[in-house]
Amino acid sequence: MSAQLPTEASPLIKFDYTLGELGKILCIQHGLHEGRFQVGVNIRVGIGAIQGPPGTTTVPGATVGFEGVSFAQVESGLEGPDIVDASIVNPRES
Repeated sequence: MSAQLPTEASPLIKFDYTLGELGKILCIQHGLHEGRFQVGVNIRVGIGAIQGPPGTTTVPGATVGFEGVSFAQVESGLEGPDIVDASIVNPRES
């Protein structure tokens, strides 16, 4: 995670998370202590013609829209930077 706290030059707060870090935060937020969970990014792709400046040719193009984030339990054995093990990132207190 990286954080940018307010300064005189930039009064806005900013936090950046990897998908794994976001998974850890969601495990803690939802009180999950067991299971493996995957963070996903939900996108929508639109395809259409894009017109350039006058006198240029219309070309095929695409736009990508961000719709949200998903957080779902997955089967054991799956690995990846977007998968967290709740027992590791949010262990039960003894």
